[in-house]
Amino acid sequence: MFGLFKKKDDISGMFKDGDWKILQGAYDGNPIFVRVNNALSNHIGKTDYTLKIGFAIPLNDPNPGDMPTSEENEELASVEDQIINVVRKHGSAVQALAITMGTFKEFVFYAPKNFNVQSAHEQIMEEVKSHQVQCMAQVEEDWASYTNWING
Repeated sequence: MFGLFKKKDDISGMFKDGDWKILQGAYDGNPIFVRVNNALSNHIGKTDYTLKIGFAIPLNDPNPGDMPTSEENEELASVEDQIINVVRKHGSAVQALAITMGTFKEFVFYAPKNFNVQSAHEQIMEEVKSHQVQCMAQVEEDWASYTNWING
């Protein structure tokens, strides 16, 4: 009655590791690879994780029209681990996407609106020495950035 006893979405499935797929496409005529977290597909619009946070890393050795070098890609894997560790320390968030192009890599997360993005970004900038890490955050209740990829 009146939604007082409405069952909340069980979000535990959002935190599974290893349920990712890799998509390939083109953006402005350049190749793009996107790693998509499949574990989130059943939770679109059903959680309070409506704050989209993007951590973009310009490549040190840009390769327009291609992909990062294998050496830089290894460095970026380490940067991704550092970002994930800091995000987890700052609260609850889920990684939805990892976008790779020849000029940058971006890691996209969804978190509750009260997630302290500034504090997390400041700590990431302190810890990541190999690359500049840019950050943006905006409310995205429909998870459009994610659904654009999951729906093809």
